[in-house]
Amino acid sequence: MNAAKKIRRFIEEGHDPQQMQVLKELATALEMGRSFDLSLLYDIDMRYFDVAIDLLKCRSSDLI
Repeated sequence: MNAAKKIRRFIEEGHDPQQMQVLKELATALEMGRSFDLSLLYDIDMRYFDVAIDLLKCRSSDLI
């Protein structure tokens, strides 16, 4: 499952709102070409961090 689908599933399942906010901000920043404060990733649990990294990987491969 790709990162965007995981984020959507997390939202639908009502996962931790604070951690989801970080993922939503990252996804929005990537989509809109805006900056994102990477230090926010230090504050989220590993399962959300892994999704954030997957999102970054997907975005990087889209640019190649």
